[in-house]
Amino acid sequence: MRKVCAFLESIKDILNPDIMLDFITSSQNYDKLIFKENSDGSEIKKLNIDHIPKNSIAFTLDYCSNSQHFPQLSQYLNPVNANGINKSCDIVIIVCESDNYDVFLFDLKSRSVKPKKCHLQLNNSEIFLNYLLMLLESYYSDIFKSKKKRKVKKIIGSTNTRLRKNPSRHNADSNEFKDFLEMSINHSNSEGYISFKSF
Repeated sequence: MRKVCAFLESIKDILNPDIMLDFITSSQNYDKLIFKENSDGSEIKKLNIDHIPKNSIAFTLDYCSNSQHFPQLSQYLNPVNANGINKSCDIVIIVCESDNYDVFLFDLKSRSVKPKKCHLQLNNSEIFLNYLLMLLESYYSDIFKSKKKRKVKKIIGSTNTRLRKNPSRHNADSNEFKDFLEMSINHSNSEGYISFKSF
């Protein structure tokens, strides 16, 4: 069985096991994640993310398996709310290194990247993550105190090859893309490939 630190094991203990994503061992230092996208119209049905560090976990906030689907982050929220409170990202990866941990929020898009929708999905996912961390602090306080959050990085991966063609557009403080990194994903026959090192 793949071993991770007590901090990550505690997060796994809080989460529904159904949403956990399994890694494939690819080398002595890295693992690989294969994420299957079930959305209609998605150009990428299977996404390969390699070079993920060993001491890490991944889970989805867009769970869909056969007839089971989690349409919202909480059953206590209005499922038809029009303001976007039920939007969430595809993948959350948490990596521990020494006394720190980093969080990566990733969502897979096809060619159309709509900044407002992406912002909602990534921000809601971060809010949910913060709730998880509050639970960790309350119920696993000694373990929670052993690690410090170093960064949260938000990433949109898309088949649009024109992404990042104009870096100045993305670096402007006032622009609508400034809150997340856009990445172009290499793909062939509905299968995409990306390296975690590029995050």
